[in-house]
Amino acid sequence: MKHNSMHRFFAILTAVTVWISGVGLTALAEKEKTSPSGTRLGKQLGGKEFQVVAQTQNLTLSCNPSTGNFAVEDTVAQKTYYANPLNAAEDEMAKGTYRTNMLSQLVLTAADKENHIDISYSSYSYCVIEDGLSVYAMENGICLLYYFPALKITIPMEITLQEGRLSVYINYDAIEEKGDYKLLELAVLPFFGCATPEDDGYFLLPDGSGALVDFHTAKSSYGQYAKDVYGADEYSSSQFVVRNGEVLTMPVIGACFKNGDRTSGFLTLVEEGAANARLILDPYLLKSSYENAYFNFIYRDHEKATALDRTYAEVSYELLAVNRIEKGSIRLGVDFLSDGAEYTKMANLLHEKLIRAGLKENYRANALILDIYNTVSKMGYTFGLPHKKSYCLTDFKTSADILKDFAGASAEVRLLGWDKHGALENKIHTGFQPASSAGGKKELNNFLKTAGEQGATVYLNEEISRFQKNAIGYSSFFNGAKGISEKTIRLLPYLRSTLAQKTTVSPTYLLQVEKLGITAKKALQSLPNNVPGVALSSLTKAPYADFRDPYFDKEATANEMGKAVQKASKTKKIYAEAPNWFAFPYLSVATELPTQSSNYDLFDESVPFIQLVLRGLMSISSTSLNLCGEPRINMLRAIENGSSLKFSFVGEYKELSATSLNYLYGATYAMWKNEAIAYYKEWKKAVDGLETKAITDHQNLAKDVSMTIYENGECVFVNYSDQPYVTGDVTVKPLGWTRVQKGGNEQ
Repeated sequence: MKHNSMHRFFAILTAVTVWISGVGLTALAEKEKTSPSGTRLGKQLGGKEFQVVAQTQNLTLSCNPSTGNFAVEDTVAQKTYYANPLNAAEDEMAKGTYRTNMLSQLVLTAADKENHIDISYSSYSYCVIEDGLSVYAMENGICLLYYFPALKITIPMEITLQEGRLSVYINYDAIEEKGDYKLLELAVLPFFGCATPEDDGYFLLPDGSGALVDFHTAKSSYGQYAKDVYGADEYSSSQFVVRNGEVLTMPVIGACFKNGDRTSGFLTLVEEGAANARLILDPYLLKSSYENAYFNFIYRDHEKATALDRTYAEVSYELLAVNRIEKGSIRLGVDFLSDGAEYTKMANLLHEKLIRAGLKENYRANALILDIYNTVSKMGYTFGLPHKKSYCLTDFKTSADILKDFAGASAEVRLLGWDKHGALENKIHTGFQPASSAGGKKELNNFLKTAGEQGATVYLNEEISRFQKNAIGYSSFFNGAKGISEKTIRLLPYLRSTLAQKTTVSPTYLLQVEKLGITAKKALQSLPNNVPGVALSSLTKAPYADFRDPYFDKEATANEMGKAVQKASKTKKIYAEAPNWFAFPYLSVATELPTQSSNYDLFDESVPFIQLVLRGLMSISSTSLNLCGEPRINMLRAIENGSSLKFSFVGEYKELSATSLNYLYGATYAMWKNEAIAYYKEWKKAVDGLETKAITDHQNLAKDVSMTIYENGECVFVNYSDQPYVTGDVTVKPLGWTRVQKGGNEQ
């Protein structure tokens, strides 16, 4: 009896175990039948040949399930774009891991349990060869399920055709890490649409104003190009930092393939995950016979840290975030340009995307952008006692007089230091307190009235995210953003002479991300109704990670910034300085836009790509003419790309001493009045009537000569050289411009 009881017990135990296992397997199977976006998966695909998996309009998506390589055929352009070059295995230049990277759709960076980092875990070597790839059919495409046995990491990636474009999607929540390895970064489709040795054309990079890199220019000696989207983190704790070149303000890559007189190509836009991305380009003959550009994404924050820095015992080590980026994702949208893929067409594509995103056309004819500095706060004395005082640079009455001198312009005026705290990043404040030293509330209201009568728009500058001094509710200890080491982030300037941190000045702190939205809301609510606009430049660029609880990665911060700017735009017009893509749909004014790329030796041309995207949607300008080294060149750039002029003015400069605004010594209005008016009149003559006309073409005719063609047939030639330029019947003077009407008459 005891034997039978034990037998029944083990039988029941076995049955229960099988049932539990079955439930687990069923649940797993159900989980595997759903894609990361929630779309139900179809059958698993097999075979070693390309097979069609989706079609829409002129695009056909096919895939080889054995390798994961997929292709998009554009039947109008009669061109096929592959995720991996078909002849990669035969490329004699490609060696070792780089060759396997060419056969991969993903290349991972991961750290082992001892935090040793390797950047070469390719999907071909560590997944496909190890039989870790599964391909499932899904609506409009496929789901590629990558399992890396050595790392015990699983990554699903969706490839679909949606509304005539390719969509690539990776949901961070669907990625699994079941071993000791930690996933740090993902290079997504590093060779999609790469230029083969037979192709002719160029890649467009959003470096500065825009840069073109020809497919087969022998520039491999300059090495790989790599830059963070929206710029590198500003809160580097390194003792020395070298920063050169322009920022990537837009998360895009363009490719133009030339075939005789026809061009075709594509434009890739990072729709999710842009702030965590780095753009990389491997030039022709660097490591292969191909040229390729792609994005690499952060999955888990990490950075090099130092211990015992600035001593002989200094050591560096890799610091990894405890948790991965939460609720993160990667989404790439690829638009194909079947006939006409020049950078002007790519710009038109983004232009239309901004309109569909809700951007209202706020462009104003003959717009002139003015920055006026009203006050500065610095140490002063009263009855011999030292304290912070507000000193006037330009009172509100003088500001109105400056505006009257440009009565014919549709002025966009930003007031800096209009409140009692001055024009420097000092304290975060959310109240309406016009500086008494500049005339107080009464004179500010008079200025606003004058501006309204002239048709000018006034923007009061509000600093939201940066501060040097503590205030009620905004202290560096309790409310400062924290870095990966969980120390409060301190921003220090770097000396140009030694590239070292300047430790003798007060640091600037970043506000914890959780408080950005509510702080912006309070600041806006304090402004009266007669203030038409607000400048929120700190909320429109340079997103940062904040490791306070709750944790915000850079993309999450960019989303918070974008939401705050969007809400502000519902009640006020928004002025932004050097804004990033996430803020574009909500702006009325965008200034400090770069007019050139970084002009690295790797680049072949600089083009006004960002201006082509934004003009006609908002008032745009580059830096102030009177604060740059070459004001005439700056004006000619504005004529070339159809943007506005900008000036920065102060009434009196004597109070600028002992402040970081001492670079404004050359901005005294009395010194610049006549010259500024003359520049404005010349600029207006060159572009008058063209402000609302679309640019249909732009070309660099020679090293220092450009041609801009408008939809009405008019052409504007600009010559930056010291010699006349002649083309046909058109002569362009040195450092001059010529406007040619459709009939051929010069202006």
